[in-house]
Amino acid sequence: MMNQEANQEERKKLDKVVATFMDAITKQIEAMSNTYDKEMNRYEKSITMLQSALNMIHKDCPQHAECLVEIARCKRLLAVNKKHLRGQWRQDAVEVDNISLNKSMVSEEGKDRNEVL
Repeated sequence: MMNQEANQEERKKLDKVVATFMDAITKQIEAMSNTYDKEMNRYEKSITMLQSALNMIHKDCPQHAECLVEIARCKRLLAVNKKHLRGQWRQDAVEVDNISLNKSMVSEEGKDRNEVL
């Protein structure tokens, strides 16, 4: 009986230590993610990742051109997001996005699931 009570007390102490540790880790993760979110938005993150990938791709590879296109697209979307594009320029950018989205949806509808992946 005394042995069970001692085991329960040890378990409670261990649970408290684990809970405190997990709280501290969670706070650190939240603090780090909050500062990162404030520093960069998703387009800036994408541009940074694409530019670092671009440095690793040979200029003759087709992926190099795709990467340049994606960087340009993200820069334009960043400008739209930060309202640097106004009036007709902004409307044109939104229309281009809708058209390209519709084309990609139509092209993927006819493909087999394995081809899309």
